[in-house]
Amino acid sequence: MKILIATGSFYPCRDANAICVKGIASEFVEQGNEVTVLCYRQDSIDIPSEIDGIRLKSILPDAAIRMLSFSRGSQSLVACVARSIGSVARKMKRFIFLPWSPMTSPLFSYRYYKILANTYYQGKFDLIVSVFLPFEPSVAAYWLKKKDRNCSWCLYALDNFENERIPSAIREHCTGHRWIKRFLDCSDGFLIMKSRLSWFSEHGYKDRLEDIIVSDIPLLGKNSPSRTLKKGHAQMSRDSIWVYAGTFSPPYYRHEDLFAIFLSLYRSGEAGVLDIYTDQLSQQTLSRAIKSAGEAVVCHDVVPHEKLIDILQDADILVSVKYKAEISAKVFEYFETGHPVLHVSGCSEDPCAEYVEAYPFGCVVYPYREDLAHMIEKVQLWLEDGCGRNAYRYGDAEREIADIFKMNDPVYTCHLMLDVVHA
Repeated sequence: MKILIATGSFYPCRDANAICVKGIASEFVEQGNEVTVLCYRQDSIDIPSEIDGIRLKSILPDAAIRMLSFSRGSQSLVACVARSIGSVARKMKRFIFLPWSPMTSPLFSYRYYKILANTYYQGKFDLIVSVFLPFEPSVAAYWLKKKDRNCSWCLYALDNFENERIPSAIREHCTGHRWIKRFLDCSDGFLIMKSRLSWFSEHGYKDRLEDIIVSDIPLLGKNSPSRTLKKGHAQMSRDSIWVYAGTFSPPYYRHEDLFAIFLSLYRSGEAGVLDIYTDQLSQQTLSRAIKSAGEAVVCHDVVPHEKLIDILQDADILVSVKYKAEISAKVFEYFETGHPVLHVSGCSEDPCAEYVEAYPFGCVVYPYREDLAHMIEKVQLWLEDGCGRNAYRYGDAEREIADIFKMNDPVYTCHLMLDVVHA
């Protein structure tokens, strides 16, 4: 079968969507399918014509997106000015095209559609999978499906359709509801993450739930790094290595609660060093806190994804934080290592908390409803209990993890998508 995936970023780009789409594409190839990915051309990233049997075709993104991501990580004057202009342009386009939100560029959507249609007809593909976010590839796939009803199209939504940057007073009147109804009516398969199902139930789609297919972030399974549970490592000691990988951009990713918990454990000899792998902007945000922490916290630059996986495998405790209603792909990469995961859940809408609570070696603290002393005691008891490992024989936990997170396997997601063609 020939499959065309329409998306934005793609591997070797490091964002969550790129890694998720890579997992799906790799699984399609492993099953013997021919896969082509139409993706954005990334600034400073050389996109080859083929990766692991996946054919790549790139498209130059919208000018505002290109400026917004110009020399990402660089603090040069030119790069900063370009990104500032891109940020302003992006906000203006969001305002101008508010009635069509979350689409921000009809012109770019049309250009994406033309390239998508040409690729589709020239390659004689059997299935189109459009990935949201970004939004424009799915608009392009929708237009193609409207033109050619024989085209099989599956929409895979890795985000919600509600723009949180729009003031709440007018958000309900200009979000993507009209797009959702169009996509539900037109697509052959409408896949969303499990954590988004409640949003659809609460926003007038209860009568359409039967048309929605529930999948999840496909980052566990045979296409991810093999799980190796560590034995003999003391999680509650000065020698333990804690690792946080990701951004710290307030207000959605805050460091204060994590630092307060970790430093208390560090001072009592119950934790070793906290290694943070993050971008330059986050390092600037953390500079004062890191200086105060002394040797307890060490900041590192962002590393290639393959190297990061090795770092996660060598850690003792993996740490995540979330202060918004948005799923994090990173926690699933944490789960794949089989290592203990400490999650700081900063809001009641955080969907990651449910997953970490279900994870056999997970611990979740809730700063919005628990005081610092209680959170520290909770983590201490978790560490004393071997981070949950004392309850398992070696190997039993792997089977339980596989059962709990079976919807997070690329094999599962690909099966749902291929059912669209066979239906």
